[in-house]
This record gives sequence, C-alpha cells and structure tokens, in this order.
Amino acid sequence: MPDISNANIPKSDEVDIPDLPDFNPDSVTFPSKTEKEKTVVSRKFYTLNFIASLYFFIGAVILFGGITISLAQLFIGSAELFLPIFTASTSAGLTMLLFREIIVVILAIEENTRITAEAISQLHK
Repeated sequence: MPDISNANIPKSDEVDIPDLPDFNPDSVTFPSKTEKEKTVVSRKFYTLNFIASLYFFIGAVILFGGITISLAQLFIGSAELFLPIFTASTSAGLTMLLFREIIVVILAIEENTRITAEAISQLHK
C-alpha cells in the first residue's frame, strides 16, 4: 500500500480564510408591524376570506343535506331517486369545498410571498 500521510496533503494558507463571525439565528430580528399596518393587511382580503367561508358553509350544507335526503329516499322506498340525488349533492358540495380550499391556498401563497419580500428587502438594507 502506498504511504498516505499528512505530509503529502497541501496545507491551506490561513491568510486567505476570512475571519467571519459566528451566525446566531436568535440575533436576527425582523421589524414588527404597527397595529395600523396589521389592520390594513387583514382588511385587504376580508372579502376573499368571507367568500371562502361562504363556500365552506354552503358546500357543507349541500353535501350533508344531499346525503341525508338521498339516504331518506333509499329507506322510504324511492330507491330510484337515491343515486341522482346522492351524485348531484356530493359533486356540488365537494366542488364548493374545493373552491374554498383553492381560495385559502391562494391567500396563504400571497401572504407568504409578501412576508418573504419584506424579509428580503430588510436583508438588502
């Protein structure tokens, strides 16, 4: 086996290595928003939050109401109405719940993008 020792490894010149301070994540501070700025941001998407809540409420009522009505039709003897009512209520209710989730995700993406942009602008100062 060849002789491998520390003598064969070139040593780095310590002058080329900059002396950087240790990173302490606890020392990083982000500017806090005033109450007025927080209120403006929450009012900015109040309508979309309200629409998302409406989609959730109406979708849940359609979904569970339709399932209840279709099961009632099944048990009272009108089995031919079970499948159309069940299918229509399930698809309409789940579609409304999906729209609500899409709105919530879009709002979360917007908020995270805004927070990231503010943090990046603070790093550049």
